[in-house]
Amino acid sequence: MKQWYGVATALFLVVSTGCGVHSQTQMSDFDKEGRPGDNYSVQATIVGKETAQLENARTLARSGDYPGAISLLEPLHARHDLDAKLRQEILLTLGEMYGAPLNAQRDYAKGRACLEELLKDYPDSEHADRARKLLDAMPH
Repeated sequence: MKQWYGVATALFLVVSTGCGVHSQTQMSDFDKEGRPGDNYSVQATIVGKETAQLENARTLARSGDYPGAISLLEPLHARHDLDAKLRQEILLTLGEMYGAPLNAQRDYAKGRACLEELLKDYPDSEHADRARKLLDAMPH
């Protein structure tokens, strides 16, 4: 029973914190030697610590702790080896947090810099429209 409780608790934490789950499916089939070939499906699921860190930062910001949230994201912002989609979300989120009206320590210059970096590096991003709207609304 204790083992089931631990598994249920871990699953609840993963689901409730909204940490990202990335799934990758590879198609393959076994050949004569038993090696995977073209028609066999194997699915691997990976929960990224960076995605979880992004979600934790968003949770902190929702509770009003913008400095704490930003401190979680700045080390990720400095990394250029992250998945492009995750990097775009980090840039957008930092831009939002730095410029948030409820952030007593808001820094419009840093917020603008993050949003401009997003638009420069990923002009076709799904977040481009949102970034432009935030830039338009943000004081110079």
